Amino acid sequence: MPIEACRVALLLSGFFFGALSSSCRPGFFCLGVIPLRVVADRQDPRAASVATDVSPESPREIWLVSLDPTGALVPGECACCGEPAAASRVERQLVGEGSLIVPYCRACHRHAAASSTRKLAIVLASSLLALALAAGVPIALPWAGVGALLSIVLIGALLPLGLAFRRKTRRAPHTTVGRAVWWSPLGAACSSVRWARRLADMNGAACRTSTEVETRLSPWMVAGPMLGLVVAPFAHWLHHPLVRIVNLTEHELVVSVDGHQVARVAPTSVEHPEAGVEAQIPAGRRRFQVHDRQGRLLEEDGVLVRSGRQHLYAPGDHDKCFWIETIGYGRGGPGEPEVTMLPANRHFWLLPPGLDTWFDRAPRSPDDWRASGGQLTALRQGGCASAPAQE
Repeated sequence: MPIEACRVALLLSGFFFGALSSSCRPGFFCLGVIPLRVVADRQDPRAASVATDVSPESPREIWLVSLDPTGALVPGECACCGEPAAASRVERQLVGEGSLIVPYCRACHRHAAASSTRKLAIVLASSLLALALAAGVPIALPWAGVGALLSIVLIGALLPLGLAFRRKTRRAPHTTVGRAVWWSPLGAACSSVRWARRLADMNGAACRTSTEVETRLSPWMVAGPMLGLVVAPFAHWLHHPLVRIVNLTEHELVVSVDGHQVARVAPTSVEHPEAGVEAQIPAGRRRFQVHDRQGRLLEEDGVLVRSGRQHLYAPGDHDKCFWIETIGYGRGGPGEPEVTMLPANRHFWLLPPGLDTWFDRAPRSPDDWRASGGQLTALRQGGCASAPAQE
């Protein structure tokens, strides 16, 4: 089920990105392969002229009006092409509470709204790709390290941001393909010199030229890469659970999983908290192979490694047994530990969650029944002949 879910997520993200980058026309918000009209009249001839425009947008000057937005007066015609206005948009200052109601005709309101919609679509596409890659790459490439996973997720999340710099087209009398008015740190930036001069005259403000252009980026566009950087390490940890490998033989062992060497384990014969080697193994059905230092195959086991769980692997012939000791403290239970033996005659075990101690006994419970107490769980090992009896 997780694999199928990741495949569906990747497929949807591919459709989303492909539709956004190739088939979306100005004024459409593409989700998957379904275009949704944002703000436009299908029968508006001016809207059709903008959609079919093939003239490249050339560098132009922008006019800045040093305007106090409190109680400002605005011209009645479209701020882009000068036609009679039929709609409006509110442009708010990035710093401060000032705002300006900008009039537009239907066609210009369409491409002004499409500018904001395009930024929202890029944010959604970036976030969707980051989540899909973070969830799917550890399954598709199980032996990829966390560094490689972070690189893939980050590159995928940054790809939609390239659409923000895609070259757009316009045609006279339209002065822009996006918003005709926006706020800059120096005042209201206008793409139309006629509208800017009328705005300045109506409010007694200064008007001057500038080379500043409307930013095509949004602070929200970092959401996708940041989300990927947070989710990718967790997804890698989830799909690469811990396997504790213990060598109870007399010789050094070399352990490989699916042909990848994961550990060289020195022999240990006594119970010690640092005994063995911890390795992160990709979840799923894996084939463990054990060789000696000369490369001779000593053992081969097919096992199931489960996501988000802890495992124990003790290859070779030995007379050791393993068990789980659970001891209660205070009112949490009796002072004597409860023993649960791990199944014998096998080399690989799926351990219960919440282990507190490896290969060491938990502290004995003090005789204090006033404390609320709790429980501690320890994984123990010892000779099968001297192992405690299971309760």
